[in-house]
Amino acid sequence: MRDLIVKALWGLVFCAAHAAWAGATCELRAFSLAVSRYPVQTDPNATYYAAVINQEIAGNPSLIVSDDFPYSAYFSISVYLPDGTFVSSIKDGDIPTYAPNTNPNVVGNPVFATPRHFTIDTRTSHLLTLPAQSLTAKFVVVMRNYEAFNGQQFHPAPLQLQGGLTCDKAFNPDAALAALPQPPDPLPLPVPAIISRDYVNDVYFYKIGPTPFTDGINGYLGTSLDAEYFAVLRLPQLPSFFNTVDLSPAALHPLADVQYASIASYGANFAIRNVLTADQTKVIREGNADSAYFVLIPQRLLAGSKLYRTLLKNQCGALNFLVLQPAGIVPYGYAPYIVFREKGPLDSFPGKFSNVPLYDNGNFNDMTIMDKLNYGAQRSIAPYAPLGHQCSQRQFDASGCGYEQVVDAISACKNLMGQF
Repeated sequence: MRDLIVKALWGLVFCAAHAAWAGATCELRAFSLAVSRYPVQTDPNATYYAAVINQEIAGNPSLIVSDDFPYSAYFSISVYLPDGTFVSSIKDGDIPTYAPNTNPNVVGNPVFATPRHFTIDTRTSHLLTLPAQSLTAKFVVVMRNYEAFNGQQFHPAPLQLQGGLTCDKAFNPDAALAALPQPPDPLPLPVPAIISRDYVNDVYFYKIGPTPFTDGINGYLGTSLDAEYFAVLRLPQLPSFFNTVDLSPAALHPLADVQYASIASYGANFAIRNVLTADQTKVIREGNADSAYFVLIPQRLLAGSKLYRTLLKNQCGALNFLVLQPAGIVPYGYAPYIVFREKGPLDSFPGKFSNVPLYDNGNFNDMTIMDKLNYGAQRSIAPYAPLGHQCSQRQFDASGCGYEQVVDAISACKNLMGQF
């Protein structure tokens, strides 16, 4: 009898979650991936949706998110102040579900589980919370969905509003991003010193500090580069990840270091295809580790070199090729920069970017040698920290910017292509 009562109660919860909502709602609107605007540089392997909510001082607000889990590597819901200051967030694996629904993002659960509905109420959630009414009359809700699979594009259901919350229906995400003030620097990253004809310059990666509308529960590493020179970046150990390629119908969510990871090269223009995800990254076995090498070819050299164009187009051999764009998000003149993203790292993963200390002692260009050692990612999360070299074209052609593996891989590509 008790089991029947329990099942009946869960059935009531399930029916209530799917009942038609008669109250106020707010539609989430998509960001345009064609817009290049710092500080929000989007990842073309993700979809982003946002809504602005008004709240009354005297209200008892409740934001309800009721939807099906998307088919994707990573999904999150975040709340921000209008200026992009992070308030709260919840990621897919932490979202509660009730029978007969299954959360497909929990380790060991079926990836294609159905039904897969969830309901979050900010009045009862300890992760997704709203800012105090006394602090702001508006707040922003952002949904992120990375690496969709199963042919499913995510289109979120309208948000449900209670307790004095109303929808700002005039909100336009792209216009809102364009209206954000530009900070004095694009990212808190150091610009490398001028490289001489034969000099190989070390490249370090640092934790990117909080910037408007960045994901508050995941980390970013970055560095800026000189657009005139080659760069070779080495990731000594690629983390294990949720590989969404060719999933079987019976696939279970894996126990992986991260759910999603990518490297992006940004510069004067937003290059839609200038991003590589972890499952697109080729590795070289070095000892017991799967290492990845990323070769960034200056855009200015592509037109005059059939070899460089062919390497980039064919992604030849064991290397990963990206374009190093000209400097500047016009008219601000920013140096091109490289961003490593990770989403949904395990709490126990030693390589999670949150383990890297943030340098906030002034201008990065004033860093001492000890600062670079203490705040560089390799100090905290080796061997999962990217590092590398920048060098001249002459040094790249002769020595792979100091990496013998790059020389060997390009030589093998030339032999394979048979035309250089």
